[in-house]
This record gives sequence, C-alpha cells and structure tokens, in this order.
Amino acid sequence: MGFAFGRVPERVQRAIETDNTEALSAAGRKGAEVTNNRKAEKRDQLDATTDRLRELNDAEDAEMRRQANEHIVPIDPEDE
Repeated sequence: MGFAFGRVPERVQRAIETDNTEALSAAGRKGAEVTNNRKAEKRDQLDATTDRLRELNDAEDAEMRRQANEHIVPIDPEDE
C-alpha cells in the first residue's frame, strides 16, 4: 500500500478530523517502521551487490595474474 506525497490515508484523515492522537501516533510509528525496513532492505541489497562486485574483481585480477604467470613469479620492485 503506497501513497503519493501529499495524499493522506483515509484512516489518518479521520484521526486528524476526530483529534485522535493515539491513532495518529500509531500511524506515525507504522510509517517510520516501513521507512526503516525499506532503508534496511536497500542497504542489504547494496552490500550484496558490493560484495559480488568485489568477488568478480578479485577473480578477474587472479585470472590476469595467472595469465601473466605472476602467481608463479611475483613481481618484485627491488629487482628492477
């Protein structure tokens, strides 16, 4: 159930009209909970994506090193 900005759910509008502060507080808590859950979900997705990209980059780096035989003979800047 999503609401566009500026649109107030009917139950909240009724609570405003009847000055039901308890219902308004409950709606505010519910809204904050939904917002926090969405943010946490996005954060988890970003973390998973970042981890996967790191794995892919590490695998690509390892493959490039293998192709250049750097995994056998490491490059030593002291030898130059």
